[in-house]
Amino acid sequence: MTSAFAAMTVQTMPVPRDRDVLGAELSSAALGRGSDLARASLAEIELAIATADADYGRGAYSSALNGYRRAQGCVYRLLHPKFDVSQWLRDRALVALPVGTEVEQALLTAGAGLITLLRPQASITRGLAALAGDSAPEDLARFTAAGFRKAAAGDDLLEVVATQALTLMADGKAELAVSTMQQALRSDAAKGASPHSVASTRLNLATSLLQIGKADVAAKEAAAAVGAFRQLDDRMGAAQALHAQGVAATLTGDDKTADALFTEAQRTLGLNGSKDASPPPTASARQLVDVRAALTKPLLIDGGLPTTEVAGLDAWAPEVVEPIRSRDVHALTVRLPGRLQGWDVLPVPENAAWSASQAAWLVGLPTGRTVTDVAADAGTAVSVADLQQAVYTDRVHGVVDDLHIVLADATSTAGYLNHLYSYALPLSIGDCLHALGLYAQAEASYLRCTDYSFLNAEAEATRSGCGWPATPASGGTACTRRSTCPARRRSTRS
Repeated sequence: MTSAFAAMTVQTMPVPRDRDVLGAELSSAALGRGSDLARASLAEIELAIATADADYGRGAYSSALNGYRRAQGCVYRLLHPKFDVSQWLRDRALVALPVGTEVEQALLTAGAGLITLLRPQASITRGLAALAGDSAPEDLARFTAAGFRKAAAGDDLLEVVATQALTLMADGKAELAVSTMQQALRSDAAKGASPHSVASTRLNLATSLLQIGKADVAAKEAAAAVGAFRQLDDRMGAAQALHAQGVAATLTGDDKTADALFTEAQRTLGLNGSKDASPPPTASARQLVDVRAALTKPLLIDGGLPTTEVAGLDAWAPEVVEPIRSRDVHALTVRLPGRLQGWDVLPVPENAAWSASQAAWLVGLPTGRTVTDVAADAGTAVSVADLQQAVYTDRVHGVVDDLHIVLADATSTAGYLNHLYSYALPLSIGDCLHALGLYAQAEASYLRCTDYSFLNAEAEATRSGCGWPATPASGGTACTRRSTCPARRRSTRS
C-alpha cells in the first residue's frame, strides 16, 4: 500500500460507543462518586462526537460543526473545570482553544488521571457464567481484552466467578454456582491466584453447597477457608467461614459442634453472643450508599452535564455522634466544609480487607488491530509515560490499520483525549467549515492540526503539496504553508 493510498483511506476519528451506552454513563454522574463523574464526563464527549458524526453524514454541517466544537470544549473543560462550554459556543467571537505541546502534555496527564480514577475495586463481569470453554480465535481476542483486568489471571478469574456465582444463587440455581466455582478452583489460572481470592471462593463454595444440602462437603470447604483467612489475619473472613461450618454441623445433626463453631465465630470478632456486648450499630457500607443516593441531587449545568450536590448529615445526627460515644473503631466521621449539614460517616476497612484490595491491575487500550496493556496498579497513579508509549509514540510510524480506533469503554476515551482534542476534532471542524464554504476558517482549523506531536508520518502528515483541499483562500492550490500538514480531509466517518 502506497502512502498516497494510505492517506486516502485512514480514518482519523475514533469510533464512539453506542448512544444508549453513553446515555447510561452520562446519567451515572448523579450517583456522585468520582469514578461515575469521570465516566459521565467522557461519555459527554463521545456523545457530542457521535451526534456530530450523524449530522455530518446527513449534510447538516452547521449542527455538526457545533457538535465537534462542543466535544473539543468538553475535553478542554477537563483541564479547566470552570470553563463554560455552552457560553463559549454562544460567544460570537468564539475564541480558538489552545493547541500545542503544553496542552498535549496536560491532556496526557489528564488521561492517565482519569484511567486511575476509573479503576474498579474488583474485576468486571457481565454476570453470566461461561457457557463453553473454548477461547476466542486470535483475530477476535482483542475484543475481549480492552478495559481493566487484574494482572494476576487467577485473581481476575475468581473475582468474576464470585459475581457469577452470586447471580446464580440469587436465582435459586446453587448447583450451577457450585460447578462454576469448582471448575474455577481447578483451573490453571487459579494456581496463581492470591490466597485471599482462593479463601473467598472456598467460603462462597461452602455457602452454595449448603444451599443444595451437601453439608459434609461444605464443612470441608469452610474449614479450608477458615485456615486461609486466619493466615491472612482476616478476622471477618474467618468468622464468616466458622459460621458456615456451624451451619453445616447443624444440618448434619451435630449440635454440640455447631454451638462451639458459632461461639468461636463470635469470639473471633470480639463478641460474646449477648445483645449488650455487640458493638453499637453504625451505618454499613450498603446503608452509606443508600444515604448518598437519597441525599444526592442531580443538577444540570453548562448545557446538560449532570453534576452533584451532596447534602450531608447534621452535626448531632445519631450516625455522627454514635461512633464517638461508643468508641467505635470501625467508623470515622468526615466533614464537608462550608455547610450546615456537612457531616458523614465512613467505615474503616480491616487491614486484611484493605491489603486484599491493593492488587496489580492492567488496563487494555485499543491500538488498531491490537490491545496494548498499561499498568494500573491499585494505590498508584497510571504513568503518563506508559500511556504515551502505549497509545501515542508508536502511532507516529505505525501502519494505517493501527490508526483505526474503536473506543471500547471510558478508559479508551481517556487514553485518546489528546488525539481527539489535538487532531481528530480540529480536522473534523475544518471539514464542516470547508463544507459550509468558509474556506479561510477551514484552512486555519486544518493548520492547527499540524501542531499535533503524534501525527502519523505515513498517512496523516506528508511533505508540502500533500493534496489538502484547494480553497479560494489558498489561491486555488493545496496547502504549502507548513512542511507537514494533515494529508487530507476525512473521507470516511464513523
